[in-house]
Amino acid sequence: MDYEVLANGKIQLGGKAPEINCNSTKGLVNVPDKSGKWTVIFSYQEDFYPMATAEMIFLEQNKHLFEELNCKIVCMSTGNLLSHNAWMDEIFRLNGIQISFPIIDDPIGEIARKYGAVAKELGNNYVTSNVIIIDGLGIVRGIFEYMPCVGRNIFEIVRVLGELKKCIL
Repeated sequence: MDYEVLANGKIQLGGKAPEINCNSTKGLVNVPDKSGKWTVIFSYQEDFYPMATAEMIFLEQNKHLFEELNCKIVCMSTGNLLSHNAWMDEIFRLNGIQISFPIIDDPIGEIARKYGAVAKELGNNYVTSNVIIIDGLGIVRGIFEYMPCVGRNIFEIVRVLGELKKCIL
C-alpha cells in the first residue's frame, strides 16, 4: 500500500496511475488495463445518489462512444458489492437499463483515496465526482473534478478522450 498517496490523495497528470486489482460488480478489475486499452474512471458520491443514478443511466446509453475509442469504463465510490448490486438492480427495475460496466468494491475507500476522489477538506468520506483518463500504458492523461451535485458532460469527456488519443502516441 502506498501510504503517501493515501495520505495526500492526489494523482497528477502525466504520472503513473495507481494500480487497481480488485473485485467489482462485473468480476476482477485491473487498471491500468494490461491489454493496452485506455480507461476512464468515474467516481461518484454514493450508491442510490440521484445525480449518480442519472449519470449511470446516461453513461450506459452512451458507452458505445467510449467503445469506439477502444476505451473501457470503470466506476467507483466508497461502497461494497452488496450495495452496488442492489443499486444496479433498482436501476434495472425502475428504468429497464442494465449497467454493463464494472463498479469497484471499495468499502473502506482505499482506492477512492488513491485516485484523489475523497475531498478530505469536506469530510473524511466525501467522494467527489471525478473523471480520470488513463492511457494504455497506465499514465494519467486527464482529470476532471466536480462536486457531486454537478452533472458531468459525457460528450465533453468523450471529446477530450478523442483529442488525447490523437496527440498521445
